[in-house]
Amino acid sequence: MTSRTSNQIGTAGVGNLNGARNPLLSVRELRTVFHAREGTVVAVDGVSFDVYPGEIFSIVGESG
Repeated sequence: MTSRTSNQIGTAGVGNLNGARNPLLSVRELRTVFHAREGTVVAVDGVSFDVYPGEIFSIVGESG
């Protein structure tokens, strides 16, 4: 499940209230796996996001 909540009103790629049109951070198709005794655990699979100046962004998983 992917969710995005922002304290800014704006549209990604258009800019935010600060007038920024370029993200400070841009991540595409992030994938993270862990190798455990039981096998491979996919923690993150294909997540993409942009973080613009003034935004607060976090990724929270099942454990917390």
